[in-house]
Amino acid sequence: MTNLQNKVLPLVAVILLCLGACSKSGDVTSEIDDPNKDADKQVSEQVPARSIRAWSELSFSGQTASVHVLELDSLLNETGREFSMEKEEGKGFFVDSIPLRGDYALLRSENFEIRYIRVPGAEYKPDRKLSFDILVDLSDTVPAFISLAGHFVTGRARFLVAQGVSPDSAVRLANTELLNVFSFVSDSVGNESILSSANYSDANEAAYVIQKAFEPFIPAEMYDDVKSAFEEAFFSTGSFTYFDVFTGAADNLADSSLHSSFIYGYDDGTIEKRVVAGEIFRRQFFAKILGLGACKKDNLCEIRTLKDSLSRFDGGEFVCDSLGWHISSKVLRNTCTYGPAKGYEMRRGALDTTEWFYYHDFFERWQECDEIESVIGMCYEEREGEYGAINDSAFYYCYNRLWLDVPRDEYYANFIKCDSAERYITFASDSTTPFYCEYGTLRSLTDAERTLYYNTNGLKCDTVPDLMLGNDSVTKYVCDAGHLRTVTDLEAKANRGCTSYNYDEIAKIEYSIYRCRGQWKYYKDSLYRDTVTDARDGQKYPLIGMGSQLWFAANLNYATDSSWCFNESAENCDKYGRLYRLAEAAAVKEDSLLCPKGFHVPDKDEFEAFTDFVSQWRPSGESLSPVLKSKASGGNDYFGFNAVIPGSLGSEGYAGGALYMCSKGLPTANSVRRWRLATDLSFTYDTVSKTATCYIRCLSD
Repeated sequence: MTNLQNKVLPLVAVILLCLGACSKSGDVTSEIDDPNKDADKQVSEQVPARSIRAWSELSFSGQTASVHVLELDSLLNETGREFSMEKEEGKGFFVDSIPLRGDYALLRSENFEIRYIRVPGAEYKPDRKLSFDILVDLSDTVPAFISLAGHFVTGRARFLVAQGVSPDSAVRLANTELLNVFSFVSDSVGNESILSSANYSDANEAAYVIQKAFEPFIPAEMYDDVKSAFEEAFFSTGSFTYFDVFTGAADNLADSSLHSSFIYGYDDGTIEKRVVAGEIFRRQFFAKILGLGACKKDNLCEIRTLKDSLSRFDGGEFVCDSLGWHISSKVLRNTCTYGPAKGYEMRRGALDTTEWFYYHDFFERWQECDEIESVIGMCYEEREGEYGAINDSAFYYCYNRLWLDVPRDEYYANFIKCDSAERYITFASDSTTPFYCEYGTLRSLTDAERTLYYNTNGLKCDTVPDLMLGNDSVTKYVCDAGHLRTVTDLEAKANRGCTSYNYDEIAKIEYSIYRCRGQWKYYKDSLYRDTVTDARDGQKYPLIGMGSQLWFAANLNYATDSSWCFNESAENCDKYGRLYRLAEAAAVKEDSLLCPKGFHVPDKDEFEAFTDFVSQWRPSGESLSPVLKSKASGGNDYFGFNAVIPGSLGSEGYAGGALYMCSKGLPTANSVRRWRLATDLSFTYDTVSKTATCYIRCLSD
């Protein structure tokens, strides 16, 4: 026995088996290998016929299991006469009209399969077959109930008879001993035999207690040895309690069932509470097996320290409450004296008066309230749909017994009545949270609407399209059709709104002319134009405004040592401007500037800003090239840029059919970038040789 204890370590095992079997086919009254068949024939005819049924609350399955009836003599020994039992569809086994001479018979179930075993959080299906012996009291007409409890009582009773105890007394004593091990408290069972009790469902309850006590602690590979050891222990002593492994079982039960009652689950989804089973564990495993002693009314709420070096709870504190010993906890220390309550009643802790606890009516125990519940109470059926808040920083909604997080606006909107008269802003109970009531429908303000409201609060909205500064002293607003709105970029640059109050108004914004048509729009019929004179040679150049940029509307014609007119023709310079080497135009040194004072060769970013402006305001569907080219070059010159396409003028790094404009920027070892405006409507940024040539369009600093 000691070797077995060392093998199972803290694991212990016996389970209520989920049995399954189908009987062998055959005559329901056929005898099996009866050595006294002929000799007993006359006696059998004189014995009244008997019927036996074996039932279980669990269904049977499988094809190899069988149940037989064995005749017993007055000392509960087998006589050798045996009868087969037949399977009843969907129920159990039965045998009818058999002659048995004694008051007891033995049901021997062979090759029963374990269908499955449930343990907390898992299910597994052991690969083994078992046999059980169950005593049947033939004076009782209640069907025999096959269970683990009945198997233990059978073995113990037969042992007691062998010691000289009468069969009736032996059965009663074995039954009482088994129930006493688990202190089964059902008055309906008392000391009656659980082999064939008038209330055999209570006998099943007793077996269920045994199952739930041990089933999670059986190593599959050790099952047979463990089962045999426990059979031997109870059969010979009527007790399991001297096994050291019970300490490990109690430790594990403390984790899985110490703070909850057992609950049966059914296939249809319903559940039934079985508090009795939970009480047995609480009262007996920790009282008897762990040695804490009695937990009764006269020592309710007493705290005792466990002294058991084999338990991991050695030295731990246990509290005696109305359901038995529990590991000491904040909940137990504070609610032990409270007893049951109704619904979700809340109370302050008896010791920790700042803590709140509530009574869970389904699980029938007190539990600790979380931070939310401590402040706004419990969420239960009667409060479904209610809102609650904690310090105006956390907001909740009661749904299905849970407090769910909700946005602050949803919480406050719950208190607002919104009529259908108009569209207006109204406030929540905090007097600071605005909502829109739109013809009976309440909604939260968007972030933009909320910012607009707070930043314009107090600003007067009249018919003047002048800009107003918001409360943040940065953002500008304009009154449009009676409502304040944020100004657009062009309105901010013009310092003038474009609203319904100044429709068709013309305004100069930076270097372009715009007209108010719902918004400021580029006005091509009124271009911004100007001129500039190059002080170096007195040449005058037209200027054209392009948004924030002021451009030459003609190519530069300033003579340098490295520039030239095509074919050395002054006429070509007057018409197209001079040609420059890209390397010179791209230079960034101050002493190599080519444009007159106040102007410069544009760089890549400036060319991109130029193309962005042209892309934004060009006619719908029009390419960049025609809106920039002069009419003489086949374009429509939409912006007055007057880009002249020179045509085929020759070689020397210059290709005809396109206008190449110099771009300032640090060249690489052998190349620079230039803009290319071609007759094929393309407008690109090319990387070319440093020796290539280009025209220059100067840009205002």
